[in-house]
Amino acid sequence: MPTGIYKRKKIIQVCIVCIVCKERFYCYNKTAKYCNKCFIERYRKYFAKRKRDERERNPGLAREKDRRNHIKYRHQRICNSKVKTALDSGKIVKPKRCQKCKKIDIIQGHHEDYTKPFDIIWLCKDCHYGVHHKREKLYGKG
Repeated sequence: MPTGIYKRKKIIQVCIVCIVCKERFYCYNKTAKYCNKCFIERYRKYFAKRKRDERERNPGLAREKDRRNHIKYRHQRICNSKVKTALDSGKIVKPKRCQKCKKIDIIQGHHEDYTKPFDIIWLCKDCHYGVHHKREKLYGKG
């Protein structure tokens, strides 16, 4: 291991103009061309086009994937449909606060078990993402 004093590279934010919407934004990357909003929109279009092209190249495979997903997620669709009907009729009420972090935000329903459609945990989008993608336990970290 070499010894010596290493200087850290100074990281500066650079003001850049988006080539799509012409708005100014700050970024650490000097080669950035798009603001965050335009970047996301551009990639949504890119992946939608890519999916369309894949379906056109191999329509049989696309139909088979759709059929498998239709069967695989049938219980989730039925459960979500029951909850939506109950919400619309007023039998259940969606709370304004997240049950995990108590933040007032866009609230989403989470089912631990799709065989119990009215056993819902109401979470903000961040906590819901955490439950699904980070595999956090519902009431506590880790």
